[in-house]
Amino acid sequence: MKKLFLTSVAMGALVAAGGVAHAADPMPIVVAPTVVAPAPVPAPVRIWTGGYIGGHAGLARGRLADGLTCDDDDLGPATAYFFVEEPGDDFDADGDCDWNLFAGTLNPDQNAADVKYFLQQEDAPTTRGYLAGAQIGFNFQFGNGPNGFVVGAEVAHSFANIQADFQSYAFIDQGEFGLIEWNSRFEISRLTTATVRAGFAFGRALAYGEVGLAIGQASWTNTLGFTDTEMAHGLVYGGGLEVAIGNNISIFGEYNRVRLNHNFLGTSFFVFPTQVGVQSTTNIFKAGFNIHL
Repeated sequence: MKKLFLTSVAMGALVAAGGVAHAADPMPIVVAPTVVAPAPVPAPVRIWTGGYIGGHAGLARGRLADGLTCDDDDLGPATAYFFVEEPGDDFDADGDCDWNLFAGTLNPDQNAADVKYFLQQEDAPTTRGYLAGAQIGFNFQFGNGPNGFVVGAEVAHSFANIQADFQSYAFIDQGEFGLIEWNSRFEISRLTTATVRAGFAFGRALAYGEVGLAIGQASWTNTLGFTDTEMAHGLVYGGGLEVAIGNNISIFGEYNRVRLNHNFLGTSFFVFPTQVGVQSTTNIFKAGFNIHL
């Protein structure tokens, strides 16, 4: 009996020891599976998309050319500014104005023999000067990378000092009363352009061309008392290269060719009225900067 009791106690101790040892084992750790998020899609790199404002300055050089009109019978005999290589060259504008030696008219109903005034300049005057102003515009770049086609629009306004100074001549009554000479000045004082642009971006560089409308404020004066200021309309075209030098700043160099038609009307002390019709062609080389908004 005693032997059976000791055996039962020994087995109970072994069972208890086994239970304690099992309870002392570490609990298994269950690791949750890692969820990998998809890589974010990079935003389109469009360096040139957006609006901008900026400033510019440049140099200008050009020429004046004939721009006579002969369809106003109300003017009667008048002074006619135009430019020829030699005084004896025949001149015909739109088939209405016939020039015979030193005679001409702005009135197509008159004969050359009735003309009293004829003005001429031996060489077409050269204009030169400078301008400075501001511009505002917007670009849109196609594609998702740094390279791509760019289209846009821009309006620019400049204060200018583009002038031509030259001598003019008049033969009164076809030379009967001799030759009169005086000084004349042509000047463009303001220039506004509205253009559409298209080009290609090579990363931080943009090469572009542009075309649009131009409006210029111009004046004509001479020492005989004639003076007139008018707004002329015409065409502008050109192109340039723009380079981004920061996150929102770029610099550019640009060429513009501006062609304007001018029609001045006024009086001088020896003839009434006086009409001056010319065309100006101006080549403009300018540099500037833009702040991209």
